[in-house]
Amino acid sequence: MTDLLLFNGLIRTMDPARPVARSIACTAGLVESLDESPAAKRTIDLKGRAVYPGFIDAHVHLESFGERLSRLDLTGVREFDEVIRRVQERSRPGG
Repeated sequence: MTDLLLFNGLIRTMDPARPVARSIACTAGLVESLDESPAAKRTIDLKGRAVYPGFIDAHVHLESFGERLSRLDLTGVREFDEVIRRVQERSRPGG
């Protein structure tokens, strides 16, 4: 028996040959089938909502994320001329 059946939704498969399914059945955390309705221990009616694969932890700490975006990344820089070039690029509008 399937562990979980999500149905009546928009399941994004990330497969170009079959980008969307209406239902997904999972057992032991793995996809068992798409667009089928096997007997399941637990069912969830998505009511048209979307499901996207691969999100393990979908949150961000906005303050630290913003701080990181405001900093100049000098990872991999080996020469001072490269530091100057990156600073100049960053200081341009939109940089």
